Amino acid sequence: LPTKVEQTVCDLGCTIYGIEEFIKILSNTDIDPIWYCEIVRMCPIKDCQGTCLTIDDMSVVPATGPVGTVFETVVHFTVTNETGTGEIITEIFPPNGGVPLSNGQLVSGFELGHFNLTVKL
Repeated sequence: LPTKVEQTVCDLGCTIYGIEEFIKILSNTDIDPIWYCEIVRMCPIKDCQGTCLTIDDMSVVPATGPVGTVFETVVHFTVTNETGTGEIITEIFPPNGGVPLSNGQLVSGFELGHFNLTVKL
């Protein structure tokens, strides 16, 4: 499977329901792995409606640097409506039209409150 999210859901499905049953389900359709995780009750379902969170602040240290520099990005956010299982995706758009980079991280959702997310690149 091409993404970490799909690999994680597959591993959990095979472990809990057995490889044969999991293959039978997947052979009949092309389903979203997070949706499948929710329908078999392995992931919490909290379908947020409206505004789910607000980004309070974001910083990148250092602001600039030569090739090879490790940048630390910190995002402070407030969850105003509980969220369910999903994915946090980080996208980097290089200067001068370079090829964008992205990375996804599976999350089981967020309760109400303030959170920080740190990504080092």
